[in-house]
Amino acid sequence: MEETKSRSLSKSGFIITILVVLIGGGVITYYVKYATHIHTPYLIAVAVSWVIGMLQTKKGWIWAIALCAVITMGYFLILGATEHDQAKRELELFGLIGALILSFVGSFLGAFVKRAIDS
Repeated sequence: MEETKSRSLSKSGFIITILVVLIGGGVITYYVKYATHIHTPYLIAVAVSWVIGMLQTKKGWIWAIALCAVITMGYFLILGATEHDQAKRELELFGLIGALILSFVGSFLGAFVKRAIDS
């Protein structure tokens, strides 16, 4: 009975984490592309990766890699980089790289806080 309950909880946690990665990655990608300043994608990246770290305390870094893949593929394959305006392109790339780095930092901090709360 306990194994079945544990297995269903881990399966639901897995599905929730996938949804957080996909939806959060899409939101981050949108704000990297269309934000007029740099702070919004950074804040969203930290918040999304913090939630990932809280949900998956031991494998949060793998989910941070998945989040980075979703953000990068969404930016380059779906939205496409800005070609004409050099200043806008530099702002987008700076926001993209910063969001990718902060994804790992937020995931680590979320897992760290979750472990501290649990112990």
